[in-house]
Amino acid sequence: MEVQAQKETDFPERTFVYNYRIRDLYKRTAVSLAVLADENPEWYVSTYLDKLWGCLTVFRFPTVKILEYRERWEELEKSDNPFAVVVMAHLKTTETKGSAGTRRQWKLSLTKSLYRRGFEKQDIINLYRFIDWIMVLPKELEDAYHQEIMEFEEKEKMQYVTTAERIGIEKGERIGIEKGSLRKATETAKNLLLLNVLTSEQIAQATGLTLKTVEALRESAKHGNA
Repeated sequence: MEVQAQKETDFPERTFVYNYRIRDLYKRTAVSLAVLADENPEWYVSTYLDKLWGCLTVFRFPTVKILEYRERWEELEKSDNPFAVVVMAHLKTTETKGSAGTRRQWKLSLTKSLYRRGFEKQDIINLYRFIDWIMVLPKELEDAYHQEIMEFEEKEKMQYVTTAERIGIEKGERIGIEKGSLRKATETAKNLLLLNVLTSEQIAQATGLTLKTVEALRESAKHGNA
């Protein structure tokens, strides 16, 4: 699969080259799929053509143009395919360039919709991370977004996503590392352990504690001695 985010004249040839090199190396027939994620509605390619002195090479490959799904929004909303969310997030990221407030509203809407689609827990986490990565917001709006998602998670009793992970790491860095206080770093580590969303390595990195110390705190918490 080849994802192309902007118009490129040699894209069909590159797709052809990848295909025949795979065939040549593994002696297997390969399927090349193209996803056009650019913003040019006039650009659509699905064929590579080369000819010389009567010798003709034609290579056709399936192509999906993400922009075309703007007209199929209702279909995307009803779909239980995780890639429908990926397409929706990409479209709204493109449409909301220069409008952070509108992007925040769509980011909230798409994140909350993950729970209504019947996805597995890991799918929700992965899609949340993708939405959070692609739909970038100014810090003030980003903080407001995460606060609303945290409240939504608590209300719905579905603490699947990684809001707590991000906030926990930031809090750990601020209290444990910047202030350099072992006591406060330890308390921060204990609080992060209670969230049960971070690995010991992540907590150690966030608080400045050693991995051995974090593991000891985790064992202590398991036995109710923290």
